[in-house]
Amino acid sequence: MKNYLRYIAIGVVGLASLLPVYGCGHSNPLKSKANEDHVVDLLNVRTTIDGILSSANPSSPGSVGFVEVILGNIPEPVEIQAVFEVGARLYDDLQIRYGPSGPLVIPRLENDVDISPYRRDRVFVGRASNHPLIAKALSELPDPQDQSLPGAGTGVIFAASASTGALVIIVTGTTDNDVKNAGRAFNQYDNRYGINNKFMDLNGAKIYVTGPDIGDLTTTVVK
Repeated sequence: MKNYLRYIAIGVVGLASLLPVYGCGHSNPLKSKANEDHVVDLLNVRTTIDGILSSANPSSPGSVGFVEVILGNIPEPVEIQAVFEVGARLYDDLQIRYGPSGPLVIPRLENDVDISPYRRDRVFVGRASNHPLIAKALSELPDPQDQSLPGAGTGVIFAASASTGALVIIVTGTTDNDVKNAGRAFNQYDNRYGINNKFMDLNGAKIYVTGPDIGDLTTTVVK
């Protein structure tokens, strides 16, 4: 709980510093180059989480020393909640691996992302309809069946490799509630969770998250 609250404090400060971006419509002319980079194929989500945590190792050559979680430019409150769920789990895992002075988790808005969204390993959280970079990633998946979401009532977590070599994790859904549930399932991966003590399994390339409420979720490995 202490680490979770610390992460929330870090996240609130980080997001507050980005609030002037909301609605201002500024853009980076170099971002047109981002179209040259693209998602290549799906990867195992659980393995990709480990890969992103490893790439944040502060002692590794070329490491950025942090993990970025990217929201859309005008996130809904529930999407911010999902970012805290995802970020809190990543932060705890980074603390376990690298100690209390280890890498941080940094939330950013889509407009704050540099030239290419796939320049480095990143986690993207939000509704595809509210997050252009998630919509972009979905449209680039090679299997047309993976390019659309299953519809209201199902959150989705998937991982992919990019043409740059970066690792990408997407936590999304059709509705705010779907995103919230997917964020909670990510927060509890490898744990038994909820009133029915179900195992939150992310050991697959595409995971569906369903349930009547956030306290009773089921993960289903689709690929």
